[in-house]
Amino acid sequence: MGRAKIIKNFASRLADFDQRADTATPALVLPFPTGRAYKRKDGLPCFDEVFFKPIGEDVVRHRRQQEVIAENKAIRNGVYIGTAGIANYGYMAHSRASAAILFDINPLQRLLHEEMIKIFAANPTLEGAQKELLELPQRFIKRVESSLTKEQVEKLKGVGVLKNPRVNPSYVVSYRDPEIFSEELASFIGMPREDRTDRRHPIMGLDDRKTYAHLHALAKNNAIACVTLDIKDTKGWQVITKHIKANGAEVSLAYVSNIFYFMRGQEVDFAHTPLLKGSLEKAWRNVNRLAPLYTLYGHGRAHTLKMSDEGIVPRVSVLVCQGIHF
Repeated sequence: MGRAKIIKNFASRLADFDQRADTATPALVLPFPTGRAYKRKDGLPCFDEVFFKPIGEDVVRHRRQQEVIAENKAIRNGVYIGTAGIANYGYMAHSRASAAILFDINPLQRLLHEEMIKIFAANPTLEGAQKELLELPQRFIKRVESSLTKEQVEKLKGVGVLKNPRVNPSYVVSYRDPEIFSEELASFIGMPREDRTDRRHPIMGLDDRKTYAHLHALAKNNAIACVTLDIKDTKGWQVITKHIKANGAEVSLAYVSNIFYFMRGQEVDFAHTPLLKGSLEKAWRNVNRLAPLYTLYGHGRAHTLKMSDEGIVPRVSVLVCQGIHF
């Protein structure tokens, strides 16, 4: 691999994204301690469990996809944009992204990513990052409790984020129980478990020192931005698009997980925000506005969506990367 061109301080101009009035449609959001939250259909702020590993998506296929991307020179040195959990780091590392934007409708997801990025920035070695990542549950819980009101923390405990002293493997929900979390986390950061010598599906960009070095470089140079953004909120996407262009960059790879699947034929999306007529098409246009060279779509129970100029086309698959199918 050639030397990647990191866009230094790419994230600086987006650091206050969640506080700015020009980055969200006013009717869609509410004030929130972290800046803002999107409004659910019931009028309450949307904040909930955070994603860690992929949900409803094949981890092995994510890994195979990353291997294909690593060999595709056309993808290198572009901006990466993605949503949800840890698969993002594998994609931005293997694509040798020059910068990255992580977006999610859940403001707590931003807090999780920011804690992870701090770890990557502070650790020049893979081994150091792996060791410190095992402290992520405590760091995340502390960040949540210091960021939200007491009432909001109690709500989270009720729905599961801070509920039990154990880990639901679907989410980061550990509360004062690093031992259980460590076993689950180790599988996804490339660390061998005590009872086995293999590395199980390292999709986080921590599978070798050279790949991790790129994550470290991105984080150290403040090139990974984290924002609270609904895929349906055109105003926010306009700001993102302008920011990328202002840096003389283009999006080479986008990952939208299974967001589109959960917008089909529903009154609300996965985050319980309302779906109005045209919401799905608006979301598609917002992603297409970035003109990514490749777009990754996670599946929803073996059914996914492939975008085309003609509109939204149902497609039976697990992961689609414009022409790369497994």
